Amino acid sequence: MSFSLYTVALFVHLLGVVGLFAGIALNTSSMANWRRAGTLGELRMWAGKAKNTEKVLKFSVLALMLGGLYLSYSANLWAQGWVGMAILATFANAAAGPLVIGRTVGGIMKDAGGPPEAPVSAEVRARVEAPKVWIVERAMSAIGVGLVFLMVFRPTSYAGAFAVLIAFAAIGASSVIGRRSAGPALSGELPGA
Repeated sequence: MSFSLYTVALFVHLLGVVGLFAGIALNTSSMANWRRAGTLGELRMWAGKAKNTEKVLKFSVLALMLGGLYLSYSANLWAQGWVGMAILATFANAAAGPLVIGRTVGGIMKDAGGPPEAPVSAEVRARVEAPKVWIVERAMSAIGVGLVFLMVFRPTSYAGAFAVLIAFAAIGASSVIGRRSAGPALSGELPGA
């Protein structure tokens, strides 16, 4: 077995991809449990777990970008549109998490002060259910899938790559909008439960 800088960069890049999806999955799981929290203690626990996934996501984005930049440089891929769009989408995802989800988690932690056994107030529940945080969470997940699509199919034009990312983000966001109009499913309750 031979190790080259290219194979090490590929490994680091793929490790970043795996970590990105692991972080998104952990974050999604934690956020889903916000909705199920009946007490402030449960809500703080799940909000704290969502906050902790930021470390996984930061490391993953760093590995993804370092490996990807080297791979793009060594294969001379800079002229292809998908590379630029993948970089922009990765930075957008990396910023959206802390700016929208991170701030929401911080607000929940602040608003959820009180005895752990106290019920979640309507005000705190409204923050947990805020559509913008769920739209961003779903769009981030969908953009992650869009990034994998770009890496596999490599559209050469910026317009084609941009269209793919927009389509995946729209699919992710529409899943929240569709759930919102469906009623009780938004609160994490199963119909008929």
